Amino acid sequence: MRQAAQVAGEINDPWLRTEAAALLLGALAARDRGGQSPEAPLRPSAASSARKSLRDVLILTGGTTVSVILSNSLPTVATLLGSRGQQLADFSSLTLVARIPIFFSGLGAALVIPAVAASTESGEPDTTRLVVRRVLTITGLGTALLGVVLGLLLPLVAGVAFGVETSVGSVTVWLLAISSAGLLFALVSQGIAIGLGHMGYVAYIWLAALAAGALALAVIPGSPDFRVAAASAVSAAVACLALLHTIVLMRRSGYRAATTSA
Repeated sequence: MRQAAQVAGEINDPWLRTEAAALLLGALAARDRGGQSPEAPLRPSAASSARKSLRDVLILTGGTTVSVILSNSLPTVATLLGSRGQQLADFSSLTLVARIPIFFSGLGAALVIPAVAASTESGEPDTTRLVVRRVLTITGLGTALLGVVLGLLLPLVAGVAFGVETSVGSVTVWLLAISSAGLLFALVSQGIAIGLGHMGYVAYIWLAALAAGALALAVIPGSPDFRVAAASAVSAAVACLALLHTIVLMRRSGYRAATTSA
Protein backbone atom coordinates (compact mmCIF):
# COMPACT_ATOMS: atom_id res chain seq x y z
CA MET A 1 0.00 0.00 0.00
CA ARG A 2 2.79 2.43 0.88
CA GLN A 3 4.52 1.54 -2.37
CA ALA A 4 1.40 2.39 -4.39
CA ALA A 5 1.02 5.70 -2.61
CA GLN A 6 4.62 6.62 -3.36
CA VAL A 7 4.22 5.84 -7.04
CA ALA A 8 0.99 7.85 -7.23
CA GLY A 9 2.58 10.75 -5.38
CA GLU A 10 5.46 11.01 -7.85
CA ILE A 11 3.12 11.64 -10.79
CA ASN A 12 2.88 15.33 -11.68
CA ASP A 13 -0.39 15.45 -13.61
CA PRO A 14 -3.27 16.01 -11.09
CA TRP A 15 -5.75 13.84 -12.94
CA LEU A 16 -3.19 11.10 -13.50
CA ARG A 17 -2.24 11.24 -9.82
CA THR A 18 -5.87 10.87 -8.73
CA GLU A 19 -6.56 8.10 -11.24
CA ALA A 20 -3.43 6.18 -10.33
CA ALA A 21 -4.02 6.49 -6.59
CA ALA A 22 -7.63 5.24 -6.86
CA LEU A 23 -6.72 2.28 -9.03
CA LEU A 24 -3.52 1.29 -7.27
CA LEU A 25 -4.81 1.53 -3.73
CA GLY A 26 -8.09 -0.12 -4.68
CA ALA A 27 -6.29 -2.94 -6.45
CA LEU A 28 -3.87 -3.64 -3.62
CA ALA A 29 -6.65 -3.48 -1.04
CA ALA A 30 -8.69 -5.92 -3.11
CA ARG A 31 -5.67 -8.18 -3.46
CA ASP A 32 -5.18 -8.24 0.30
CA ARG A 33 -8.86 -8.94 0.82
CA GLY A 34 -9.58 -11.53 -1.82
CA GLY A 35 -6.22 -12.78 -2.97
CA GLN A 36 -6.12 -16.00 -0.93
CA SER A 37 -8.83 -18.08 0.70
CA PRO A 38 -8.75 -18.62 4.49
CA GLU A 39 -8.42 -22.37 3.90
CA ALA A 40 -5.07 -22.01 2.11
CA PRO A 41 -2.38 -23.55 4.34
CA LEU A 42 0.51 -21.59 2.90
CA ARG A 43 1.01 -17.96 1.89
CA PRO A 44 3.49 -16.76 -0.72
CA SER A 45 6.84 -15.63 0.60
CA ALA A 46 7.28 -11.96 1.44
CA ALA A 47 9.74 -11.51 -1.43
CA SER A 48 7.38 -13.11 -3.95
CA SER A 49 4.47 -11.01 -2.73
CA ALA A 50 6.54 -7.84 -2.92
CA ARG A 51 7.64 -8.62 -6.48
CA LYS A 52 4.07 -9.23 -7.60
CA SER A 53 2.88 -6.03 -5.91
CA LEU A 54 5.61 -4.06 -7.66
CA ARG A 55 4.73 -5.64 -10.99
CA ASP A 56 1.04 -4.81 -10.47
CA VAL A 57 1.90 -1.22 -9.57
CA LEU A 58 4.02 -0.80 -12.69
CA ILE A 59 1.38 -2.32 -14.97
CA LEU A 60 -1.42 -0.19 -13.53
CA THR A 61 0.70 2.95 -13.68
CA GLY A 62 1.58 2.24 -17.30
CA GLY A 63 -2.03 1.51 -18.24
CA THR A 64 -3.24 4.64 -16.49
CA THR A 65 -0.60 6.73 -18.25
CA VAL A 66 -1.63 5.42 -21.67
CA SER A 67 -5.31 6.04 -20.93
CA VAL A 68 -4.56 9.63 -19.91
CA ILE A 69 -2.54 10.16 -23.09
CA LEU A 70 -5.43 8.85 -25.18
CA SER A 71 -7.86 11.13 -23.37
CA ASN A 72 -5.88 14.37 -23.09
CA SER A 73 -3.54 14.57 -26.07
CA LEU A 74 -6.10 15.41 -28.75
CA PRO A 75 -5.39 19.17 -29.03
CA THR A 76 -1.65 18.52 -29.04
CA VAL A 77 -1.95 15.95 -31.83
CA ALA A 78 -4.24 18.29 -33.81
CA THR A 79 -1.58 21.00 -33.51
CA LEU A 80 1.09 18.64 -34.81
CA LEU A 81 -1.16 17.84 -37.77
CA GLY A 82 -1.47 21.52 -38.66
CA SER A 83 -4.58 22.79 -36.90
CA ARG A 84 -4.24 26.48 -36.03
CA GLY A 85 -6.12 29.57 -34.94
CA GLN A 86 -9.79 29.61 -34.07
CA GLN A 87 -10.37 26.09 -35.33
CA LEU A 88 -7.81 24.71 -32.90
CA ALA A 89 -9.16 26.85 -30.06
CA ASP A 90 -12.71 25.61 -30.66
CA PHE A 91 -11.57 21.99 -30.91
CA SER A 92 -9.58 22.30 -27.69
CA SER A 93 -12.59 23.80 -25.89
CA LEU A 94 -14.88 21.00 -27.04
CA THR A 95 -12.34 18.36 -26.05
CA LEU A 96 -11.95 19.87 -22.59
CA VAL A 97 -15.70 19.80 -21.97
CA ALA A 98 -16.13 16.33 -23.48
CA ARG A 99 -13.46 14.88 -21.20
CA ILE A 100 -14.88 16.23 -17.93
CA PRO A 101 -16.85 13.01 -17.16
CA ILE A 102 -13.65 10.98 -17.43
CA PHE A 103 -12.32 12.81 -14.36
CA PHE A 104 -14.71 10.63 -12.32
CA SER A 105 -13.62 7.30 -13.82
CA GLY A 106 -11.23 6.67 -10.92
CA LEU A 107 -14.11 6.88 -8.47
CA GLY A 108 -16.16 4.43 -10.52
CA ALA A 109 -13.30 1.95 -10.79
CA ALA A 110 -12.59 2.29 -7.06
CA LEU A 111 -16.18 1.16 -6.41
CA VAL A 112 -15.99 -1.73 -8.86
CA ILE A 113 -12.67 -3.21 -7.69
CA PRO A 114 -13.61 -4.13 -4.08
CA ALA A 115 -17.07 -5.32 -5.15
CA VAL A 116 -15.56 -7.77 -7.65
CA ALA A 117 -12.84 -8.87 -5.21
CA ALA A 118 -15.40 -9.49 -2.46
CA SER A 119 -17.52 -11.59 -4.81
CA THR A 120 -14.68 -14.12 -5.13
CA GLU A 121 -14.56 -14.82 -1.39
CA SER A 122 -17.50 -17.23 -1.56
CA GLY A 123 -15.70 -19.34 -4.14
CA GLU A 124 -18.88 -19.43 -6.24
CA PRO A 125 -18.34 -18.29 -9.87
CA ASP A 126 -22.05 -17.44 -10.14
CA THR A 127 -21.65 -14.73 -7.51
CA THR A 128 -18.82 -13.08 -9.42
CA ARG A 129 -20.67 -13.55 -12.70
CA LEU A 130 -23.65 -11.66 -11.30
CA VAL A 131 -21.47 -8.79 -10.07
CA VAL A 132 -19.68 -8.57 -13.42
CA ARG A 133 -22.98 -8.53 -15.30
CA ARG A 134 -24.30 -5.74 -13.10
CA VAL A 135 -21.13 -3.68 -13.53
CA LEU A 136 -21.19 -4.03 -17.31
CA THR A 137 -24.92 -3.30 -17.54
CA ILE A 138 -24.91 -0.22 -15.31
CA THR A 139 -21.70 1.16 -16.77
CA GLY A 140 -22.75 0.42 -20.34
CA LEU A 141 -26.16 2.05 -20.04
CA GLY A 142 -24.76 5.02 -18.14
CA THR A 143 -21.97 5.73 -20.61
CA ALA A 144 -24.26 5.22 -23.62
CA LEU A 145 -26.65 7.82 -22.22
CA LEU A 146 -23.71 10.09 -21.50
CA GLY A 147 -22.52 9.80 -25.10
CA VAL A 148 -25.93 10.89 -26.42
CA VAL A 149 -26.14 13.81 -23.99
CA LEU A 150 -22.62 14.95 -24.85
CA GLY A 151 -23.30 14.74 -28.57
CA LEU A 152 -26.42 16.88 -28.23
CA LEU A 153 -25.22 19.43 -25.71
CA LEU A 154 -21.46 19.66 -26.24
CA PRO A 155 -21.50 22.68 -28.59
CA LEU A 156 -23.97 24.51 -26.33
CA VAL A 157 -22.01 23.86 -23.14
CA ALA A 158 -18.72 24.80 -24.77
CA GLY A 159 -20.29 27.97 -26.15
CA VAL A 160 -21.62 29.00 -22.75
CA ALA A 161 -18.35 28.15 -21.00
CA PHE A 162 -16.04 29.86 -23.49
CA GLY A 163 -18.35 32.48 -24.99
CA VAL A 164 -17.89 31.52 -28.64
CA GLU A 165 -19.86 29.65 -31.28
CA THR A 166 -17.89 26.59 -32.28
CA SER A 167 -16.65 26.17 -35.83
CA VAL A 168 -16.11 22.43 -35.37
CA GLY A 169 -18.33 20.20 -37.51
CA SER A 170 -21.15 18.15 -36.02
CA VAL A 171 -19.55 14.84 -37.01
CA THR A 172 -16.39 15.75 -35.11
CA VAL A 173 -18.51 16.73 -32.10
CA TRP A 174 -20.24 13.35 -32.09
CA LEU A 175 -16.91 11.55 -32.45
CA LEU A 176 -15.63 13.38 -29.38
CA ALA A 177 -18.78 12.41 -27.47
CA ILE A 178 -18.52 8.77 -28.52
CA SER A 179 -14.84 8.57 -27.61
CA SER A 180 -15.45 10.07 -24.17
CA ALA A 181 -18.26 7.62 -23.45
CA GLY A 182 -16.20 4.67 -24.66
CA LEU A 183 -13.12 5.65 -22.67
CA LEU A 184 -15.21 6.13 -19.54
CA PHE A 185 -16.78 2.68 -19.97
CA ALA A 186 -13.37 1.04 -20.34
CA LEU A 187 -11.80 2.98 -17.47
CA VAL A 188 -14.54 2.05 -15.03
CA SER A 189 -15.10 -1.52 -16.18
CA GLN A 190 -11.40 -2.38 -16.13
CA GLY A 191 -11.96 -2.57 -12.37
CA ILE A 192 -13.30 -6.07 -13.03
CA ALA A 193 -9.90 -7.28 -14.22
CA ILE A 194 -8.13 -5.38 -11.45
CA GLY A 195 -10.44 -6.80 -8.78
CA LEU A 196 -9.62 -10.32 -9.95
CA GLY A 197 -5.89 -9.57 -10.00
CA HIS A 198 -5.47 -9.88 -13.78
CA MET A 199 -3.29 -6.80 -14.17
CA GLY A 200 -1.89 -7.98 -17.49
CA TYR A 201 -5.33 -7.50 -19.02
CA VAL A 202 -5.19 -3.80 -18.12
CA ALA A 203 -2.00 -3.39 -20.15
CA TYR A 204 -3.58 -5.35 -23.01
CA ILE A 205 -6.66 -3.08 -23.08
CA TRP A 206 -4.76 0.20 -23.31
CA LEU A 207 -1.90 -0.94 -25.55
CA ALA A 208 -4.49 -2.25 -28.03
CA ALA A 209 -6.34 1.07 -27.85
CA LEU A 210 -3.14 3.05 -28.37
CA ALA A 211 -2.10 0.95 -31.38
CA ALA A 212 -5.56 1.22 -32.96
CA GLY A 213 -5.67 4.98 -32.44
CA ALA A 214 -2.24 5.47 -33.99
CA LEU A 215 -3.18 3.33 -37.00
CA ALA A 216 -6.48 5.16 -37.46
CA LEU A 217 -4.75 8.52 -37.29
CA ALA A 218 -2.37 7.43 -40.04
CA VAL A 219 -5.03 6.21 -42.49
CA ILE A 220 -8.10 8.42 -41.89
CA PRO A 221 -8.24 11.41 -44.26
CA GLY A 222 -9.71 14.84 -43.56
CA SER A 223 -9.01 17.88 -41.47
CA PRO A 224 -6.70 17.60 -38.44
CA ASP A 225 -9.60 17.97 -35.99
CA PHE A 226 -11.68 15.31 -37.70
CA ARG A 227 -8.76 12.88 -37.97
CA VAL A 228 -7.89 13.25 -34.29
CA ALA A 229 -11.50 12.88 -33.14
CA ALA A 230 -12.04 9.84 -35.37
CA ALA A 231 -8.82 8.21 -34.16
CA SER A 232 -9.89 8.84 -30.58
CA ALA A 233 -13.25 7.19 -31.25
CA VAL A 234 -11.49 4.19 -32.81
CA SER A 235 -9.14 3.83 -29.83
CA ALA A 236 -12.08 4.04 -27.42
CA ALA A 237 -13.99 1.39 -29.38
CA VAL A 238 -10.97 -0.93 -29.38
CA ALA A 239 -10.50 -0.37 -25.64
CA CYS A 240 -14.11 -1.46 -25.08
CA LEU A 241 -13.73 -4.50 -27.36
CA ALA A 242 -10.48 -5.50 -25.64
CA LEU A 243 -12.19 -5.13 -22.27
CA LEU A 244 -15.06 -7.38 -23.35
CA HIS A 245 -12.51 -9.87 -24.65
CA THR A 246 -10.86 -10.00 -21.23
CA ILE A 247 -14.29 -10.58 -19.67
CA VAL A 248 -14.78 -13.58 -21.97
CA LEU A 249 -11.35 -14.95 -21.03
CA MET A 250 -12.02 -14.51 -17.30
CA ARG A 251 -15.45 -16.10 -17.64
CA ARG A 252 -13.95 -19.15 -19.30
CA SER A 253 -11.65 -19.55 -16.33
CA GLY A 254 -14.58 -19.32 -13.92
CA TYR A 255 -13.66 -15.79 -12.79
CA ARG A 256 -10.85 -17.16 -10.69
CA ALA A 257 -8.72 -14.52 -9.02
CA ALA A 258 -5.22 -14.51 -10.45
CA THR A 259 -3.61 -14.49 -7.00
CA THR A 260 -5.39 -17.66 -5.93
CA SER A 261 -3.59 -19.64 -8.59
CA ALA A 262 -0.20 -18.12 -7.92
